[in-house]
Amino acid sequence: MLGKVIKIDENGQEIARNSLNKLSEKKIRKAMKIRNIFAHPTWFAKKDIFIKNNGYRELEACEDYDFLLRTLEKDYKIGILPEYILKYRVRRNSICNTKEYIQYRNTQIIRKFYKKGMIEQSEAITNEINKDIDKNKEENHLKINNYIKEFYKMSTLNKLIQIPIIIVKLIFNSQFRKIVVDHIRLNILIGKV
Repeated sequence: MLGKVIKIDENGQEIARNSLNKLSEKKIRKAMKIRNIFAHPTWFAKKDIFIKNNGYRELEACEDYDFLLRTLEKDYKIGILPEYILKYRVRRNSICNTKEYIQYRNTQIIRKFYKKGMIEQSEAITNEINKDIDKNKEENHLKINNYIKEFYKMSTLNKLIQIPIIIVKLIFNSQFRKIVVDHIRLNILIGKV
């Protein structure tokens, strides 16, 4: 079972609410192939599921996503509680912010193994995750994410002005293209577009 979240800032002011209660189990499974759509403290399962999955694996900044994908692969039923069960405080020093690229990179690796039906191959996943991080890709990723965050804050007019810039970035920057396409796919799937 998974719960809905109200995101709050460091001062306790509401930032956003997720609207995932409209998702069928099929859509949840599709969305999870794109990225983790659930706040870790909102999901729970029977002890038996944790035992059969051998608990969490030590995969920096993505243990919960890895666990959920391994659970989904075993075809356990998954659902969303209709109530908001958590106010999730977004902090500047959270893992999502301080290890943003590491979390992104590692979840991409886990996703790749999941799509190939190889999510249980711990050693192969760990070996790939432990490879050195490409600092250029990390820097580019952070710039892209900052651009996307700023884009969401813009007025409609400023967004329209950005369209030619976005088109150029989509054409010439494969990393930008991947991130934007994933954002669009997920927003279409969960009904935000």
